[in-house]
Amino acid sequence: MVWTASRRSVALIVLIGVLLPSLAILQYRWQGELSGLEELRAR
Repeated sequence: MVWTASRRSVALIVLIGVLLPSLAILQYRWQGELSGLEELRAR
């Protein structure tokens, strides 16, 4: 299968579109955990 430049671009955009929200969700969860642990430590 031959990949043209436009297909590569679309594949790259889709990959970024999937990775960025996934990383954002992970960061949000980790930030929540760290916040909870810091709150416990402060008590």
